[in-house]
Amino acid sequence: MVFCTLSIPAFANPLDRSGNDFLAECSALAKDSGLTNIEMAKNMTCFSYIQGLIDGATYEIASTQAENKKQVLTLPFCRPEGVGNMQLLRVALKYVRDNPEKAHFPTVVLIFTALKNAFPCSTANGQ
Repeated sequence: MVFCTLSIPAFANPLDRSGNDFLAECSALAKDSGLTNIEMAKNMTCFSYIQGLIDGATYEIASTQAENKKQVLTLPFCRPEGVGNMQLLRVALKYVRDNPEKAHFPTVVLIFTALKNAFPCSTANGQ
């Protein structure tokens, strides 16, 4: 039991901490070629992280709606068709870079704010 408790911080994701950590880990996404193996591994971590955030939010919405059928919830952004994780990550990186005064905020807050600003839901979409 002590081993498990002591090992948890070793597996903590640095992307969870703040926008500053997000920039440090994911800034290689700005490069189109010439990535090192370490940069490629970090990119995969960044792709997985953003997909995990979206999957987690989608699960929470579905779970909440299953319990309370009257409550209609949606993601805070509307992902246009054809927008992949690379574009979502670049939008989030640009937002953190353009708002350094907010870079100490939790990464999840910054990412969803960036995506909401870039891909707002309109009433025409039914959302």
